[in-house]
Amino acid sequence: MIFSLPPQQMLRLRTIPALCALLTVTAGLAECQRAPVPPDCSGSDTSAVNVAPTQVRFDCGTLAAVDAMARQAVLSGYTPGLSIAIMRGSQLILSQGYGKANIETDSPVTPATVFPIYSISKTFTASAIMQLRDAGRLSLDDKLAKFLPAFPRGDQVSLRQLLSHTSGIHDYMDRSRPDEKTKFTFDRILEIIQAQTPLYDFDPGAAYRYSNSNFALLAKIVELTSGMPYRTYVRDSVIARADLQQTDFDAPMDIVPGRVSGYWRTSTAGTFVNGSFQDPSFGLGASGIRSTALEMAHWLIALFGGKVVSPASFKEMTTSARLNDGRLTGGSWGSYGLGMEIQSCQAHRAIGHSGATTGFSADARRYVDDDLEIVVLANSSTSAVIVQERIAKLMLIPGSGSTACSH
Repeated sequence: MIFSLPPQQMLRLRTIPALCALLTVTAGLAECQRAPVPPDCSGSDTSAVNVAPTQVRFDCGTLAAVDAMARQAVLSGYTPGLSIAIMRGSQLILSQGYGKANIETDSPVTPATVFPIYSISKTFTASAIMQLRDAGRLSLDDKLAKFLPAFPRGDQVSLRQLLSHTSGIHDYMDRSRPDEKTKFTFDRILEIIQAQTPLYDFDPGAAYRYSNSNFALLAKIVELTSGMPYRTYVRDSVIARADLQQTDFDAPMDIVPGRVSGYWRTSTAGTFVNGSFQDPSFGLGASGIRSTALEMAHWLIALFGGKVVSPASFKEMTTSARLNDGRLTGGSWGSYGLGMEIQSCQAHRAIGHSGATTGFSADARRYVDDDLEIVVLANSSTSAVIVQERIAKLMLIPGSGSTACSH
């Protein structure tokens, strides 16, 4: 199997001691501290694997194919390492690490390995805004000028347009990054955004274009509306509601057990160079959160399960937004709601988010009609989306092989 990134996927990308391949729900981490192994399909019943204690049955051959595909992604030099979590409802199907978290120290990826999740962080910022709307503190029809009166044309941009990438405000991460030695503040990022020429790519609501500027501005609005620092609000009101224990805002000075290193794939298969350093504070609101694959699966379960925002707000987040003329947001890859990507793997609807930058990529999806969460985190820039889609096809579309989904 040869791993390559189709050109259309490049447009979509923004910005291992490991557990055994099949975990029993009650086994716990101590039971699986051994090298990753493929599912054992050698018994008399090779059609399924029982997951204790509920005896939920999963096709063993399919899981073995998922495991083999992930191993090949590493062996082929597509990525140094992967962490994969798959859940159906509350049942853990697969939690596995593959390859190296750090090539220089020969450290393996495990299910406990901590990755930056980059643009999946937007789902946390969107949730914070929706919570404040649920509390009556703001309206999605409020204009940016209500919160930032000096922002050019801020009286024409709504919070709904910021959430759906239809504001027209240019992505400040497209430009050369300032060489600053201290952490970025929201006020400094606001200066960088406003100094862009042109500041707007199109009139607000006239088109869709993914822009990290939207979510940096939304994070500032969370601060102004809640009266507390953005990080504090998200920790206390978003992360805590989902009961996530290893999810937090990333910072280079933090000591993080199991933190992964990021790499850039060279033109020579199987060889990598270190990814360039990026201070997480530069993307706060649009990125900046770290987590594990398993916690991202639990994040999806909590978000879809009504633990984070109201049902009405969640429905809006997961409904495709529209432009002024009624057209849907997005493009050939799918559409965009309010902080959520809405796609499909053929007929199987998927809602979640992806993220990527130099050295890392991440993808977390819930296949809503199949009650299935698939999360892939990788320490290379262009791997997680394709691997996640190949897992989805293997699990949801029998006989399809493992090529990426066509949307």
